Amino acid sequence: MQLLQKATYAYLLCSLFIGRIICAFLIFIAPIFRKKPGKDFLFLPYAHKDNGGARARVQEYLPYFDKDGFTYDVHYICNADYYTWVYYTPKKSKVREYLFYHHIFWSRLVWCFHSRNYKTVFYQRSLFPDFYDQRGTPLEKVMRAYNSNIIVDYFDADYVDNPQLIHAVIRECDTLTLVNDFLLNYFKNYHANLYLNDLSIDTERYIQKTNFDITQPVRIFWTGNIDNLLHVYQLLPILRRLYTKYPIRLVIVGRSKGEILDDFVEHHLWSEETFNDLITSSDIAVYPAFIVSDITLGKVAYKCLEYATCKVPMIASPYGLSSRFTESDVLIARTEEEWYNAFIELIENKEKRVQLAENAYQKILNYHDTKATYKNFLKILTARWT
Repeated sequence: MQLLQKATYAYLLCSLFIGRIICAFLIFIAPIFRKKPGKDFLFLPYAHKDNGGARARVQEYLPYFDKDGFTYDVHYICNADYYTWVYYTPKKSKVREYLFYHHIFWSRLVWCFHSRNYKTVFYQRSLFPDFYDQRGTPLEKVMRAYNSNIIVDYFDADYVDNPQLIHAVIRECDTLTLVNDFLLNYFKNYHANLYLNDLSIDTERYIQKTNFDITQPVRIFWTGNIDNLLHVYQLLPILRRLYTKYPIRLVIVGRSKGEILDDFVEHHLWSEETFNDLITSSDIAVYPAFIVSDITLGKVAYKCLEYATCKVPMIASPYGLSSRFTESDVLIARTEEEWYNAFIELIENKEKRVQLAENAYQKILNYHDTKATYKNFLKILTARWT
């Protein structure tokens, strides 16, 4: 396996070397191929269309663009099943990962060349994954040579693992869109044209909880990818303590099953057909983030928007929440004792559960529903049109 991994990595490096030569050639001949754009938008999400970031920043706006008569193309790097196979099935494989990088580079290079056909290009993070030894930005430079209105979107603190790459990427764009004030304050040191763009959620894709009575066991809900299970592990001592007082079920929903073996835990694979039922049949939703870092501060947790949209009362750490949420919408907990007491309060107090759920749902409708965020997003996309 080690030999195969090394061979695949060598293949990737050769592929990228040839690719950089072609990128330099495309930049050299760019003046020949520039032309008047024929379409409005080109969207290049970072991952597949079922990814939370891709949905919230691109996918959910497409029906609105259709309704308003805008023309666009969207290029996803793969579908959800392929992405899961590369990174999570049965476990992460560098061989699959390196071959995936090869595929991404060449497919994105084609779209960099075609970017001349669009008035605005919008992509997330970078055009090529920020794996550890990638420093140059050949794709972004090609894109810059063929298009003069490029927007890059950050909805996480993606610069943490590879700041040199991210700083190089933003030098090749005209505008940055950011999901919260923390990222806005970070990137203002590196770019002049910044916009705050609230994370959106299509509320029509979800159903709302209507029965707030608790029938034992108390169902506690968490959703996320396997990498974020670290935060759930840190919640386990509190849940084990709670389990001595109440019958509880921790419902975990993700694209791959975790390895938490406590007998009060049930694992479910994410499915669009079952997600709504699993979340609305739960009594309390949780967003634990005990580690304070740029990663937790530089995000708006999409899962919390889903909890609020479904009217499931939530307990959350204060880091990574929407700035629109206050303690009237979410029960905030910082320490283990605060988490434990918050569980007790919500389990014992139906009125509190209903109040939090209703308040958070109204914040979603006012600030995060796609209908509410579309106008601002469209303004950003067309700001440089003349």
